[in-house]
Amino acid sequence: MLCRAARGDLIALLDADDVWHPKHLEITCRLFGDHPDAAVFFVGQRNVVGHETFEWDLSQTDYGQYTPEIIDSITFFKRYNKTPGLFYPSVCSFARRVLKDLGDEPFKTAAEDAYFLYSAILTGVAVYVPICLTAIRVLEGSLSSNRLKVYGGQVQAFELLRERYESVGNHRFTSIFRNEFAGARRQYAKRLMGAGRFAEARRELWLSLESLTLVDH
Repeated sequence: MLCRAARGDLIALLDADDVWHPKHLEITCRLFGDHPDAAVFFVGQRNVVGHETFEWDLSQTDYGQYTPEIIDSITFFKRYNKTPGLFYPSVCSFARRVLKDLGDEPFKTAAEDAYFLYSAILTGVAVYVPICLTAIRVLEGSLSSNRLKVYGGQVQAFELLRERYESVGNHRFTSIFRNEFAGARRQYAKRLMGAGRFAEARRELWLSLESLTLVDH
């Protein structure tokens, strides 16, 4: 993959149809310089519907809001599963060292973004700054609009990462993982039922019971 050919210490992702603010890399590099031990970095975003030409209004960006938030692994994992739309690839950068920790295939399944972030967050904290520096295009017919495929990919990501999360040595984190896995299976089951694939839906609901566990408080 191209990421492995990178020579810098920081890798920034950009989907082909999204648009970065001219200051995007400057702010991202500042985040990395201020928090060199973090694994992943995120900036704020706005949605743009359709293919119309988009240009930034440079007079409206407030760089005085540079107040990075340090998000520990457990908190990020829970927040990502609740609001994945805040963490699209085009607002994400990561330390190149993360690739060494993740092995030969850091991106897998139809939900490759989720798989990567679920893996990367085990190697270090996340850092987020709410300055709007990326315009995300919302397009009809995009992969993210195919909820059946997305949820199926997310379940596959959980399956691939089950052993890694079971071995982290943090019982609370493992419990949260199992509960989120169960929730992903239930959501996938709903989409399968909507598609008329009832036998598969029943299987996912049954398997969700195997994943479920109570979280210690």
